[in-house]
Amino acid sequence: MIDTAELHRRIAECADEFVAELFGERVRPAGAGQWWVGARGSRAISVRDGKLVFFDHEAGTGGDAIELWQRERDCDNGEALRASAAWAGLSTDAPAPRLAPPRPRLARPPAPIPDMPRDAADAWTEGREYLSGNAAARREIAEWRGWPVEYVATLAGAGVIAAPKYFHERTRVAFPTCEPVTFPTGEGESPENAHCDRARFVGWHARLKDSNGEKRGWRFVPREDGNRAHPGVRPTPLVLARAGVFGQLWDKKLIVICEGEFDAATLPLALGWFDPTLRLLRIPPGVGIVGIVGAGGGQRVFLDAYRPFWPRNVAAIVLRDADKAGDRWKEPGGFLDVLRERCSRVVSAHFGTGSDGKRRDVNDAWRDGTLTRGVFDALLLAKMNRTLRDAEIAISLRDTPPPSE
Repeated sequence: MIDTAELHRRIAECADEFVAELFGERVRPAGAGQWWVGARGSRAISVRDGKLVFFDHEAGTGGDAIELWQRERDCDNGEALRASAAWAGLSTDAPAPRLAPPRPRLARPPAPIPDMPRDAADAWTEGREYLSGNAAARREIAEWRGWPVEYVATLAGAGVIAAPKYFHERTRVAFPTCEPVTFPTGEGESPENAHCDRARFVGWHARLKDSNGEKRGWRFVPREDGNRAHPGVRPTPLVLARAGVFGQLWDKKLIVICEGEFDAATLPLALGWFDPTLRLLRIPPGVGIVGIVGAGGGQRVFLDAYRPFWPRNVAAIVLRDADKAGDRWKEPGGFLDVLRERCSRVVSAHFGTGSDGKRRDVNDAWRDGTLTRGVFDALLLAKMNRTLRDAEIAISLRDTPPPSE
C-alpha cells in the first residue's frame, strides 16, 4: 500500500523537481512555491498547506499532484499513483518515470507561419526556389554528396535543403532550423491528421562556398549579434519523419541519430526510403531521423529542446562519427548515457576509418557501399536483443551483412 499522505508530503518538499519532471522548459516560476505553464499561464501550480495542487484556467478544473501526473502522462489514476510514488522513492514496483509527449489542447491552432525574421524567411524561400529551378546547382550538390540528382530535387522540393543567399552571396547548401511544436488538426482537416506535425521554422544553417582552397564552414541565420530583438538561433537538429515533415518526435517508436545534417539527409536514400518514380521520401511512420548539429553543444541543445516532447518507450540507434568528438558521446554522463535514461534501448554504431585513415560518417559509408539496408537490419536486431547491453558496434566493409530483400 502507498501512503498517499507521505507521498504528497514528499512531492511538496521537492515540488521544483516534480514540476520540472512533468513540464521541462515549459514551466515558469511565478513566485515562492508557484509555477505557471503555458504562454499565458493557463495552468497555475502551487504548494498550499503542504500539498502540491494545480488549476487549469482554460478547462476550469484542478486537482492534486497525482491528478496532475495522470493528466500530463495520459494514464489512469492507479498508474499515476504508482509512477509518482516511484518518482518519490516510496515504491519500487512501478517503472521509472517516463517522459510522455504533451497533449496539445488548443481548440484551433494558429497558422504554421515560419517563426523567424522576415528577411531570413524571404531568403530561405528564395533559396528553395533557386535550387528547385537550377539544374546545375542540383548536379553540383549531387556530385558533392554522392546523391542521385533526382534525390537532390526531392529534398529541395520537400524543403529539406535550399541554397539561400548569405549577405548577397549564394550559399552552397542550407538546412532548415526548427523547434519542436505540435498542434492538433485544424478546421476542415482530415481526422487522419490528428496531432499532425507542423514545423516552427526559426532560421537556417548554411554551408558557405569554399574560396581559394579555404573551407569557410557553416553559418546560422539569424546569427547571434547581441541584439535581444534579433537573437541567434540555437543549433536544434534536423529532424525528418514520414514524407519529410520536420521537427517532431513525440509519436515515434524508433529514432535514428546521426552526427550531422548531411548524414540525416543521406539515411532515407541509403535505407531505401526514397521513391525515385514519385520523388517522395517514404520514411516509416514510427521512425524519426535526427541530424545533430555538431557533436558538442548540438547534442545538448537537442536533449534540452526535445525533453518536453520525448516519445514513450522509444528505442534509439546512434550512428556516430569515428572521431574524437564522436568518442566523447561514450564518456560517463555523456550523450549516450542520457539517451539510455530516456530510451528503452540504445544501440550505438560507427563506421571506423577509410583506407586513407580519415574517419567515416554516414554519408561516407553510403558512398563506399558500407551502409546498406542489411547493416541497418542488423542494428535493429541488436536493438531487439536485450541480452546485449547497450551494444557498441563497429561496422566495416569486411563485416557488412548482405542487403535485405
